[in-house]
Amino acid sequence: MRRFDPGRGLQLLISMKTILKSIVGFSIAYIVSLLFCAFLLPPLFALIERVTGAPLPYESALRLVIFSTWCFLMFFSLPWLTTHGDRRHWLLFTILLLALPPAVVVFFFDQNHRLFEEYSWIRYITAAALFATALQSYILGILYMKEGKGRRTLGIVWGVIASAFVYAGLDELLMIHETIGRFLRAKIHGGPLAGDLITIVYAIGAIVFLIFFFKTFFRAYRNRSTLFLSIFFLGAFTFFVSQIFDTVDVVIGGKLHSFTKLLSSNNSFFFQDPWSIFWVPHDFFNGFEEVLEYVAAVIFFTAALLAFLEKQSFAFTLEKTRTHSPLRSSLARIAISVLVISAFFSFTNGVTRYLDSSPLTDTTIAVARIAGPKESLRHTDDLFYHPSWGVVVGNEGGGTVLRVDESMHTSVVPDPTGIVHDTDSITASPDALYAADGAEGIMFSYTKENGWQKEWTRKDGLKHPEGFVINKGILYILDESDKKGSITKLEKGRKAEVWQPSHPLWKTPEGIDYDKTTNTLIVTDDSTGAVFRIKFGESIGLITKLENPEDIAILSDGRILVTDNGWGAIFMIDTDGSSKKLAQFKRAYRDLQGITVDSQNRIYVVTADGFDSVSFMPSFLFRIDGLL
Repeated sequence: MRRFDPGRGLQLLISMKTILKSIVGFSIAYIVSLLFCAFLLPPLFALIERVTGAPLPYESALRLVIFSTWCFLMFFSLPWLTTHGDRRHWLLFTILLLALPPAVVVFFFDQNHRLFEEYSWIRYITAAALFATALQSYILGILYMKEGKGRRTLGIVWGVIASAFVYAGLDELLMIHETIGRFLRAKIHGGPLAGDLITIVYAIGAIVFLIFFFKTFFRAYRNRSTLFLSIFFLGAFTFFVSQIFDTVDVVIGGKLHSFTKLLSSNNSFFFQDPWSIFWVPHDFFNGFEEVLEYVAAVIFFTAALLAFLEKQSFAFTLEKTRTHSPLRSSLARIAISVLVISAFFSFTNGVTRYLDSSPLTDTTIAVARIAGPKESLRHTDDLFYHPSWGVVVGNEGGGTVLRVDESMHTSVVPDPTGIVHDTDSITASPDALYAADGAEGIMFSYTKENGWQKEWTRKDGLKHPEGFVINKGILYILDESDKKGSITKLEKGRKAEVWQPSHPLWKTPEGIDYDKTTNTLIVTDDSTGAVFRIKFGESIGLITKLENPEDIAILSDGRILVTDNGWGAIFMIDTDGSSKKLAQFKRAYRDLQGITVDSQNRIYVVTADGFDSVSFMPSFLFRIDGLL
């Protein structure tokens, strides 16, 4: 029976302490860097938009966040490195710094894939780092095998490590586990979680191997520096965090949604720009997952390189260089000063933003929140004002229609049989409300006497009704399910007329209203950015182009109000076709949808929670006073 060696046990504890310190330090630096980005980057986003003249997409903002987090992480390590780091620490810092330019190429030049998609370019640089680690591990295995019988076990372990990294690199390039996951989902019908079985198998195998790995390596290297072990476990921890991000993104998204609903119970609370960083949790966490996998692969390579250098007895890997030269001390003081100043600026900037009680960038504009999560708003798309009904809101996600009277009292239009499910669009006449169910291709009408009734269905020519408007008993309905979109004219007692306008920018019609000053239809196309003036069945002409125009409301003098969810702003289009930004929402409220104006010239808009509720942000109904 092997006797316990107290000295060896103490050495093991010291090694574990070093590993834990590395992991804790990395985690703290990562969290601080991310918080800095959340508070400091939104003004940069606004500057980029002013310079380019175009809104910054969420995917681009996310890449800038990840890039900046990496840069902050490197910067925050400088004070410690300049005072306590030796050349081995500087080697890790240098390799992580050299790994940044390839990531920049991916961030700024891969415009055809989102960062978390399977075919994103980041798989190439991650695979390259994994293959480099495999090669370095293979070289170490060969060197130990040549030393003879006493070192063959160590050589075999390095050989197994090399094989594991080769497989990991091939998995990145060929997407092996994703393919197996799709196969399992098809065979066992287990849904998305079935694919996670592969990741679980990987994790169990990795844990078993790490136990053997650490035991073997600690025995082999107990009389030498084991910093490379700390770095190796830091890489394993980084990879573990990336997999956590991939697994719990849905859970975290749900928790964030519950938390924002709680915050929204206070009507004076408005979400400010830092919230926009995490706007789509799935994209945020899975984008970070891909980058953390790349960082983990780079750290693994550094650990293998350090093991090789230590084996070759490179003096610089063992010699401490904790000198306190004037230059290093000055650099440390400068870095710490910049860090403290930045932290103070970040904190005060964040506090100022959170105390700012407005969803608009111009806080002098009067804004009131009329409805939100408390009224069960969810993925609201459309709204309309009529003096007979007040403001009516199509609450698509909730499957209801909400009414707001002149005193701002809210109520749900009665639907005791639950006949209305997908209230995508809404409009009104003096005697009836009309709601479209785009999923089932049904147009409903509501009267106080008869309640909700099916008025038109697909048998009458409807397919997937989008926006619509009624004028003198005639409904004009948009449908973007056709190849180039169409307008359907519906009138009781008459056969439906379907017309497909011919224009190069006519692709996915979205919003519609009737201009009584010219007796024409005004229609937006949210994919091409076009705003059209249309004479049904006769002509179509381009008024102007915006970014992603959604809904429109026409004023009595013929001017047009447009919500644009690319900019997250309300635009005014004058009668001569010129446009100007009337009100800019902050980044957290940029998914602007419906717009209408009441008899007192008060503007009402709804914000959605992202297509298919992908964002954790709730839907809101706002009233804006004094702009008209």
